[in-house]
Amino acid sequence: MNMISDNQTNIARLREKFNCHDAPRLAEQVGVVKPWIQPGVSSRFAYFANDDRFVVVAGAQEGDKVAAAFAYGLTYRSGRKLLLVLPEHHALATSQRAPWFSPDARPEIWQHSRTIATRMEAVKQEATIQAFEEPRKGRAPHTELAAASTGLHLGSRSSAVSELVDWATTHRLLDPCHRKGERSWHCMGQKVLSMKRTKTGLSISAGIHWKEPGKCLSVPVNCELGLSSSDLKLLQAEVEQGIELRLCGPFRRPDEHWLQAVIRRNPKLVGVEQPALRELPAWRPQDSGRRWGRGYIDLIGMDGHGDIRVVETKIADNKDEILILQGLDYFIWAQAYDDALRTRLGAATRAKFEINYVVGSNDGNHPKLSPFTNALAAGIDAKIRWRFQIVSNWQDADRQPDKVRSEQLGPKTLPA
Repeated sequence: MNMISDNQTNIARLREKFNCHDAPRLAEQVGVVKPWIQPGVSSRFAYFANDDRFVVVAGAQEGDKVAAAFAYGLTYRSGRKLLLVLPEHHALATSQRAPWFSPDARPEIWQHSRTIATRMEAVKQEATIQAFEEPRKGRAPHTELAAASTGLHLGSRSSAVSELVDWATTHRLLDPCHRKGERSWHCMGQKVLSMKRTKTGLSISAGIHWKEPGKCLSVPVNCELGLSSSDLKLLQAEVEQGIELRLCGPFRRPDEHWLQAVIRRNPKLVGVEQPALRELPAWRPQDSGRRWGRGYIDLIGMDGHGDIRVVETKIADNKDEILILQGLDYFIWAQAYDDALRTRLGAATRAKFEINYVVGSNDGNHPKLSPFTNALAAGIDAKIRWRFQIVSNWQDADRQPDKVRSEQLGPKTLPA
């Protein structure tokens, strides 16, 4: 906790120094020198404005939070032309998203190396789609997607754990969530069983999976000897205890993983027919030195019209500042992987993509989204299809699944 507090204090100190000394010099280079200060406005960035231009200057100390400068700028600009002055190596995501906004909302982007600002060349939508070739490292979308989305195969090791695997597969409270590096099973979004390959066999972890190593039961399996009956019973008991903790104990909480589990178990709630692809690995541009990072699309599949829905879920009290941008990232990724996705889903070439923002309501009422959502949604390119859906009574879906309800709002309509 002290390390987190110290880090936040250090960022705040760097932010104050940057906003006071460096930001005004950078704003001067783009031709706007008058500071814009309003009560209640976040001090994360520095703002400058004149009659027709609004400037947001971000420092490198903000890290991946630099992405929020776009949302803040669109919200505060009051019809003025938006200019974003972003740190070098922290502008990729924003430059990739900008072409997918209407000309009026599309920002002019500058990069800075703290003291010198240089205007970035605007890119077109087609160029952003082509940019997804970078993380693929020369592999075709079909090949890359198949490799990334195929769960680990245990191969000759399967026979050593066949009884445990069969038990987990048929357990009514467990959902398969296999990934490239492991086979795993979750209970309402909480991982309680996983298997990974080792040089001589397998490593099995059972019970609530903590981020800290060594906090859940881990059993090594020698494939020549197989899983002993005593270890099998021990692992099953730990999994059952993990299920109990998730459903009835301290881990029973209406978090985003729980909502996602409800929707994945019943994709029809959000208008998605089978086959539905769950936790589909995708690429997202990042405002950091890594440039590209893995993201996982909560759900993607066809609706009753044969069009393709890209589902991004959040809970009502999340207040995510860049919810709209996250869904947009996956929409752009889907354009780059268009043919591969259509093949996986059996979708027609005329099928259109739509972003579905699914928000879990806490009290049955329409959720209150981040104050930055309206400006982002209003600015998004008119050709992009998007809509919101509100899921209610989802917190008790394990006990009363028939009471879960979903309300689909009209196209391009925000929750009131």
